[in-house]
Amino acid sequence: MAYPRLGERIAPTMLAPLLVDLVPGEYAHVDHPAVRLCDLDESVWERFDKQTCAAFADAVVAAVRRGVSGMPSSLGRSHVAVAGAVFSFNDLGLDTRTENCLRKRGIWEHPESLAGYTVNRMLRVRSFGARCLVDLLCALESVEAAEPTVVWESRNRNLSDGHTQSCQDVRVPSEGCVAELPAQTVEQELMRITTTVSHGPLAERNAALMIRHWGWDGQGRVTLESLGEELGCSRQNVHQVVTDLGELISQRQWSTPMLDRAAQVVADMGLATVEKAALRLATEGLTSRPFHPACLLTALTVFGRQAPFTVEHIAGADWVVKDESGPNSPAEIGRAVLDSARCGVKVGGACRIDQLRNQVALATGVDVSEEATVSIVTALTGFEWLDRSQGWFWLGSGRSSYVERRIGKIIAVCGGVSIHQLGQGISRCVRMAHYCLPPHVLKAICSKLPWLTVTGDLVEARGRLRPEDVLEGAELAIARLLLDYGPVLRRDEMEAELVGQSMTREAFYGRLTYSVFVKKVRRGVYGLLSATDGTDRAFGSTTLVVSGRCERAA
Repeated sequence: MAYPRLGERIAPTMLAPLLVDLVPGEYAHVDHPAVRLCDLDESVWERFDKQTCAAFADAVVAAVRRGVSGMPSSLGRSHVAVAGAVFSFNDLGLDTRTENCLRKRGIWEHPESLAGYTVNRMLRVRSFGARCLVDLLCALESVEAAEPTVVWESRNRNLSDGHTQSCQDVRVPSEGCVAELPAQTVEQELMRITTTVSHGPLAERNAALMIRHWGWDGQGRVTLESLGEELGCSRQNVHQVVTDLGELISQRQWSTPMLDRAAQVVADMGLATVEKAALRLATEGLTSRPFHPACLLTALTVFGRQAPFTVEHIAGADWVVKDESGPNSPAEIGRAVLDSARCGVKVGGACRIDQLRNQVALATGVDVSEEATVSIVTALTGFEWLDRSQGWFWLGSGRSSYVERRIGKIIAVCGGVSIHQLGQGISRCVRMAHYCLPPHVLKAICSKLPWLTVTGDLVEARGRLRPEDVLEGAELAIARLLLDYGPVLRRDEMEAELVGQSMTREAFYGRLTYSVFVKKVRRGVYGLLSATDGTDRAFGSTTLVVSGRCERAA
């Protein structure tokens, strides 16, 4: 009967320090999201089907295979069997490979000789690997479970005091339920390994130096100069300590399940700011505090791990990006979202989330979810919601958008105008053909601009704003003519006054058609945006422009 055997443990208790990984993600939600591989005892068979238990067994073997090269020395010196234990290998149902290894070593015929084998010595048996070790230990522990008190007393006599205490921390006798291990964080894991490789009278201090320099304590990196000043030594001395410890760590293959898990959690975010990624690690319980992803990358490099994500500077902020290449990689999609958001706000003054998603889909062919889009744009500098329910946002008044400049032109020429008139003027601009701001969004923008005041529906400038401050050329000439002789004038008379003197005919008609402070009153008659039918004396009269003077004829 091959491993895993029905009704027996899937994870051997002795190897618990190597099995702190969580169970495979697709099974974690079935019973308990925090179940670790070392918790897979006999009760697993009652709660999962055989196929799932087989998947758990593969995960256990893979974790042991990764961890044996860097396992604690106390674990390597542990004896695989209890002295004086009476059993027969024929009753254990071991795998064929495990049986063959024991037979070739002469252990099969003499089970009592197994008590002299430690974990390290057992792994030196030819062809006896991680799966054979897990298979053997699970079978032996099923025998020990018949008399747990005797087994515990016998095993403790075979171990040193320090290792006995270590075992008691993780080997809790099962009472038919899944055992829980003490929680471990990335900081604790990195500190444990760094302390292990650091030797000498200053071992503890040197380990702390490396932890603080690389930011592995979750408090961010500390420069070599700062550490040297604290200790009263040179930068070179600190650098030498950190370099030596880094080389010692890189020379061995360590089991770092918490570090690997943290890296995968960050990578699974796809695209996120470093602040959100750091907070996510703390929220998941992988770190004791927000842990900067750049420090995580340093740890992965020192331990020889392939980082599943990178940290990139995009749109003025640092982002964690899943390590993928190609036109539809998270980095490229994120840049497309950010570029489209900035462009939409620059032209339209504000942008809507669903419009932004459509633009990104047209540009990349990828339908980015609303949640992901919001997560990306909210990280932009100056981001602020104008209407959260409908998804309208802008990026603050620090960025001069086309809409803001056009609002400035209208207010400088017309003075106070209503929100409705403001919207009419902005819509005359050819650039705004595909952008239409609802009145309440336009009002929200005006209320947030520091140089405007909004009273009810009326928008005015806080101080004096002259046409010369925002206009020039043909546009300024038209504005001056309407202000001096308007507010309403006939087109042919305006043309006769301006064309040939200050502008070409093409420039005149272009400005008259698209200037935001001008409106078409009726056929052949134009006026200021603020002009009304009830107050303009020009309606119903003939206005003549002669040599810069306005003469009215009855």
